[in-house]
Amino acid sequence: MKRLHVRFIFPLLLVLTLGFIACNDAAVDDEAQVMRGEDLRQYDHQVYTLQEHTQGRGIKFVLLGDGFTAKDIARGHYDEVMRKSSEMLFDIEPMRSLRGYFDVYYVTAVSISSALNGQSAMGCEVSDNVVNGIPSGASMAQRAKEIASLVPGFSVDNTVVSVVVNSNGYGGITYYPFHAGESGDEAYEQQIGYAFTSFHADGIDGFKFKNVLIHETIGHAFAKLSDEYTYSTDDYASASGNLRRQEQNFWWPRYWHLNITGYRNIDVPWTPFMDDPDYASENLGLYQGANYYRNGFWRATENSIMRDTDIEGLGFNVVSRWAIFLRTMMIGEGINPDEPGMLDELRARFKTLDLRQ
Repeated sequence: MKRLHVRFIFPLLLVLTLGFIACNDAAVDDEAQVMRGEDLRQYDHQVYTLQEHTQGRGIKFVLLGDGFTAKDIARGHYDEVMRKSSEMLFDIEPMRSLRGYFDVYYVTAVSISSALNGQSAMGCEVSDNVVNGIPSGASMAQRAKEIASLVPGFSVDNTVVSVVVNSNGYGGITYYPFHAGESGDEAYEQQIGYAFTSFHADGIDGFKFKNVLIHETIGHAFAKLSDEYTYSTDDYASASGNLRRQEQNFWWPRYWHLNITGYRNIDVPWTPFMDDPDYASENLGLYQGANYYRNGFWRATENSIMRDTDIEGLGFNVVSRWAIFLRTMMIGEGINPDEPGMLDELRARFKTLDLRQ
């Protein structure tokens, strides 16, 4: 385990000891776990390296935990969670084959309480199957960015942040810069994403946590894929024409949302694979319902991990695997897919890698 350096963000932790807390019992709830007589600085904001890249420029995955106390860190629970989460992210294709492009770190974050009621390091709470932030989701993402920035070489153009939330409630969400207080064109050009995933009822070793962790961190935060499931409420009965047009006019040119389309009578990102007999077994087509809407959006396959996280072993479909590969080449090798002939070249490279699995 390689410790790199220490910096301190929150001044409170510079002075926080049990003696201080003992005089302020009301400030910490009954679940707070603070070790007697110890300065919490030795546990907070420590940077550890789990993996260094062997290919390309190095894409940074930074793992964090929220709702973990100093005791959780001291007894090794935080380290266990971070290491298991890291391995899960690469236990699916094409991440398994692309692993050499990634640097993986984790940074410790001491929460005063594990109650997730506003006293945690990033202010997460879990409710209604979503990870929310106190006072806001934007502040939650900004706190995660602040801690993740301790990693050497951190940049909004080469980093994905994945936060494991210490809760057995069901929750997962991803924030992009335009959700986290950023504005202007840069908010849409930055590569960074902030994934938040709770343990779920079956805990750290359960497949549901693994599936949602992959769905949020790899699918959304890294590859910029859209959700493929739908909601049953009236608000999501049918997508507007403006929303549907955004896919091909705004998102696709940025290589976002490559796994859905708002129109059927056009070439879609998976058209080249539909015409390829090597991918006949994937049953590619235009399946109605995606991006939360029951009508007006289509996906490439009947099911995938971007549609359903409750099925053990369900993976990414081919267009999502392609999007993950493409994003890896864009960041990890600095390739511009808009250069003449580059998409065809990349697609050939992807197919060679993909079909050998």
